[in-house]
This record gives sequence, structure tokens and C-alpha cells, in this order.
Amino acid sequence: RGYYDADLRSGGKIEKGCWKLRLRIKPGRPVKVVSQQYGVIGKGKDEGDFKKILAEFPYKKGETLNHKQYIDFKTQLSDAAQALGYFDAEFVKHSITVSPTLYQAKIHLVLNTGERYRYGKVTIDQKILADRKLKNYIVIKPGQPYNTEDLINQQQILQRSGYFQLIKVDALLLSLIHI
Repeated sequence: RGYYDADLRSGGKIEKGCWKLRLRIKPGRPVKVVSQQYGVIGKGKDEGDFKKILAEFPYKKGETLNHKQYIDFKTQLSDAAQALGYFDAEFVKHSITVSPTLYQAKIHLVLNTGERYRYGKVTIDQKILADRKLKNYIVIKPGQPYNTEDLINQQQILQRSGYFQLIKVDALLLSLIHI
């Protein structure tokens, strides 16, 4: 958690037939964040979800380094990319450079979204409703940008229709169009 200069003292003794371990840890001087480079590049850089996440970058200059915050932030960006259909997104920069002797850390985290996938042909396997009636319940359209929320919404619409007992809505990568 940002402490690379801890003083650790240990000792032990046997009490009542069991070892009793004693640790004394002084964390020492913390490593502070001195610079940060982070962002989203690529076709999705202007997506609201990314902007919201970036607005809450976990570090400010001078704060103590916390590795978990870095990992959590990186996961948020990656999860958002997947939910929005940027399946080829990758981190082009992702590092924490620590100088333990200077008690300094530099953070680099840049996600390139790549292209956003879109829905391809929508197919429905059912024998209850006529196609013209079923079309009234389909909100996902070919060419529409992929979004996990759309799939959830589509499933809920079909469930609320009252016509179906079991509903499974999936987006197969083969049926998504990469533009």
C-alpha cells in the first residue's frame, strides 16, 4: 500500500505448547504519487461512461500510492469498454514506476478503445408469435452500437410480454459487426 521502507521486527516464543509470534511493523515513509498520465484514446474516447470514470481518477499528486486503487480503476475502464462493445480495447500504457529511494511513484494508464462493435442480424428462435407481432417486442436493431444495457432491456421486454417462459438474449460475436 505504498510503503517500501517498512521496519519489521519479529520474535517468537513457546507458550503453553504453542508458538506465539510477535511482529512489530513500522511502515516507514510512504511512497507518494508525483506524476500521473491517464486517459482513454480511440473511437470511444468521448463516451460518457469513460468520462465519468476518468473524472474520478483515484490519485492526486502528493497522495500515498495505493496499488489496489490502480487495479480497481483499471478494471473499471476495462469493464466499461466491454459493456459498450469495445471488445478490442487494450491498455497501451499501464504501469506504476516506483522509486523506493526517492519515495516517489509515477502512474501511466491509457486505454485505447479501438472500434466499437454493432449489432448484426437479430434472430429469434420461437414458435409462439407471428413475425409481425414479434417485431413489436424487438428493440435491438442491426447496425445499432453494442451496449450490454440494450441486451438486458431486450430480455426484460420479452419477459414482460407474458408470451414466453424461458428467455435467453445473447450477442454472439460472430453476429456483431466490427466497423
